[in-house]
Amino acid sequence: MTATVLQATSISLFIISSIMGSMAICYIIYKDKALHNVTGALVANLMMSDFCVAVLNMPAALISCIIGRGIENNTLCQLAGVSNSLFRYASILTLAAISVDRYIAVVRPLKYFLIMTCRRCFIIISAIWLQAITCSLLPLMGWGRYIYKPEEFICRPSFLWPSEDRGFTLVILITCFLIPFAIII
Repeated sequence: MTATVLQATSISLFIISSIMGSMAICYIIYKDKALHNVTGALVANLMMSDFCVAVLNMPAALISCIIGRGIENNTLCQLAGVSNSLFRYASILTLAAISVDRYIAVVRPLKYFLIMTCRRCFIIISAIWLQAITCSLLPLMGWGRYIYKPEEFICRPSFLWPSEDRGFTLVILITCFLIPFAIII
């Protein structure tokens, strides 16, 4: 009982701080005209994906923690898995895009505004969401599957190794984790 109260309190604090932090940063970007640029758009994109996690995913984890069991309805678990994966992938890919943006700003400061245009920023953000949507929908199309993880209080992709989903695991691992992390590094 004490562990459940501690976990539920922690999750609640994460939800509140994530919502408040994301809203504060987006508000600052909105109000400060100096931040109406490519970097500001990428940071706002990151904050929006984090905000969606706090509003759509974390409450489900909180409810699972409090009631002591997961989403028993397979359809709801699949939807929660898509949502969880979508925003996780979008966040990681956006962090990689911010890293590239900052790298260009440091290494090519005189050409930065020629390289990182608003049009390119729009294309980058669109590509981030297209990849995140595609990868998060793969289990619904029969490649991979979403399962409830009781220790995490969420539905997420089953990354089994070795398994029948080895190809799915490799694609997600490479495209949504290894390549973005390599770019960040």
